[in-house]
Amino acid sequence: MGLRWIGARLIGEPGAYPALDGLRAFAILLVLARHATLPFANFDSDSLAAVQGVAWLVLRNGWLGVDLFFVLSGFLIARTLSHERHRGWTGGFPSSYLKKRVLRTFPLYYAIIAICMLGVLPGYSIEVDRPLVELAIHAVFLQDYLGTQLLVPLWSLATEEKFYLLAPFLVAIVWRQDHAGKRLAFLSFLMMLSVAARAMNWMVLSPDHYPEFFWQVRAPFHGCLDGLMVGVICFELSRIAVCKRVIEHRAGVVLATSAGAAIVILGAREWAQPGTMGMTLLAIPAFSVCCGAALLASLFIKGRGLRFMGSRSLRVLARLSYALYLTHYTTIEASVAWAEGLAGGSAGFVPLFLIFYLFLSFAYAVVLHLAIERPFLRLKARIR
Repeated sequence: MGLRWIGARLIGEPGAYPALDGLRAFAILLVLARHATLPFANFDSDSLAAVQGVAWLVLRNGWLGVDLFFVLSGFLIARTLSHERHRGWTGGFPSSYLKKRVLRTFPLYYAIIAICMLGVLPGYSIEVDRPLVELAIHAVFLQDYLGTQLLVPLWSLATEEKFYLLAPFLVAIVWRQDHAGKRLAFLSFLMMLSVAARAMNWMVLSPDHYPEFFWQVRAPFHGCLDGLMVGVICFELSRIAVCKRVIEHRAGVVLATSAGAAIVILGAREWAQPGTMGMTLLAIPAFSVCCGAALLASLFIKGRGLRFMGSRSLRVLARLSYALYLTHYTTIEASVAWAEGLAGGSAGFVPLFLIFYLFLSFAYAVVLHLAIERPFLRLKARIR
């Protein structure tokens, strides 16, 4: 009874675009894969032989999964605001939109901050130099610029929230243009402006190691706008009749091609390492464009493709993706300690770590989704 009740609530009903659940599931799998490699990135063991080469590079480059999240957010926010427009919204800040965004993101976000600050998670410990300052930074979503001592993944929430505030004014400007070409040109300009801003940061600050590159170039909101803009561009393209007809007749080919190109980017080399920073600046927007093409194809995918992309297993991952994103990083320390304690030798460490890492990540995510996220999502669904 209990497991059946939990399963029914995790599977739920498919959304307006079932295949987008598949993309969201792939995004969180990439992020989980990236952080799963951290404890043994330099681990010398025969047990890692199976994940050497391209597969290992795909795992290590899983941090690009956040850009897939950005593309999805850009599309879905543009779609939400389009619905508001059809209901009579002409500008300003629609109150129902703000309420929905708050109910969607705030409860779980502030809950994980409180949990981390209180130190109640087994095996996860942090040392915060200035707790009140740290809380203030996260309260106003500035950790993408000022860094975080709580949880590294919280940086992307700061960029998302800034976009949520900016989006109504942005799309109001875009939709004043009476020609689709002008709208797409303006959005493309904003996308390239973000790429240029990230490149400027890199040239001025010259970070040569991943942590410096991450906080100085990768994380700041102005350097993440390109992925979000790709999502908004996808929404605009999905409303153009000619584009819809072309993609609808070749959705499977477009999806396969864009997915293949994304895998090539992931497996080309380990990005954001010394000597690769310049090319990394190109890999990020290139991956976002591939994700955008996959998103467009997913809107029109049918037959076996739809059954796969909208499958129950991927739908569960999609439903848990937010909770997984916020909690999985907290399980690494405990998983390492338990795996080291049980492993008879170095060869046994990797599988044990992965078992503990995945079990704890999903256990935390399920509990927080059912106890905190789901009740607020039900409130959000009542807002019209």
